[in-house]
Amino acid sequence: MTDAVAMVVPRDLAAFAKGGSIDWGTFHALCILGQMVLPPQRRGQPKMPVTFCFVVNWGGPDSTIPAVTADFIAAISGVLAEVERRFG
Repeated sequence: MTDAVAMVVPRDLAAFAKGGSIDWGTFHALCILGQMVLPPQRRGQPKMPVTFCFVVNWGGPDSTIPAVTADFIAAISGVLAEVERRFG
């Protein structure tokens, strides 16, 4: 998941992330963790690092992977966008 950071972090924020997955029979897991840096809210304040880790585990056939992955990415993107909106 080398493009994980671009999938979940709001545009124009400094960030790094690491994503991964495992599939074992009907068990599946996805994770993404990292940090994004919000600009100072006011002049003279420091930048605000926001550290995050999201994990989803589920059971089901391999055919469920694309839909769960898309929903997972959408959920994370929404959470991080809201963090930027409220604190950025």
